Amino acid sequence: MTVSPWRSLLNKDFRLALPWFLGGLGLIIAFDLWFSRASLLGTRLAFSSMLVFAHFIYFPVYLFISLWLEGKQIHLWLYNPCPAWQLILSKLVVGIPFTLLSLGVSGLYPIYLVLGPMNLFGNNPTLDPTAFWSDVGLIVLTILWTSFHLGFFLLAVWSVHRWLRTYMGKWSWVITTVGTLAFLYLLTQWVTSPLHASLFQWGPSAEWKLLGDNRGFEPVYTGEILSDLLMTFAFFFLAQWILEKRMEV
Repeated sequence: MTVSPWRSLLNKDFRLALPWFLGGLGLIIAFDLWFSRASLLGTRLAFSSMLVFAHFIYFPVYLFISLWLEGKQIHLWLYNPCPAWQLILSKLVVGIPFTLLSLGVSGLYPIYLVLGPMNLFGNNPTLDPTAFWSDVGLIVLTILWTSFHLGFFLLAVWSVHRWLRTYMGKWSWVITTVGTLAFLYLLTQWVTSPLHASLFQWGPSAEWKLLGDNRGFEPVYTGEILSDLLMTFAFFFLAQWILEKRMEV
């Protein structure tokens, strides 16, 4: 039975990422076991929650490792019969489930502490469980959304760097770094401007229940979600265009 190039690509990316994924799970379990030795429940919850919030950078780190390994044999990777967008998509198809699984495992111990030893709702009868878990769910979605967005940004930066490297050699790191910092500065100026707020802060799609009362947590706006999606597609398009049109095999 002939295996399609797309399926072969998926199998290759899966084998490439699996050791790092299993290693990450091993670290999460080891740290949780270590944190469980703390005498104070609050200390255990604080440190174990740090593993959850570490997933803000999980997907970018996964992509960085995967692209760094591909960079060692870039010509073999680009020589694959699949088009550039499939080369990238394969890594996303593999990396996104791994990110979800890792985040789920990292959340098991904090949830156990909240519902078990800490008995959060029993000791705080005025606390609304629905509002609490709504905020927790929104935090998880924010972590995933940010992680994936950063991953696509890293993908675009890596592609630009590989393109510049063919012309500038080692100097490409300098140009890429300066260009990235300049882009981040301009992006920050844009997203904090009144014009951006007037264009994209519309249609609140989710609101914080407990964290939204004068704690600096603004609603999640539909307009800003669409803005992030457009930027994500732009990063993806730029990366595949560079790999397809500007990189020499």
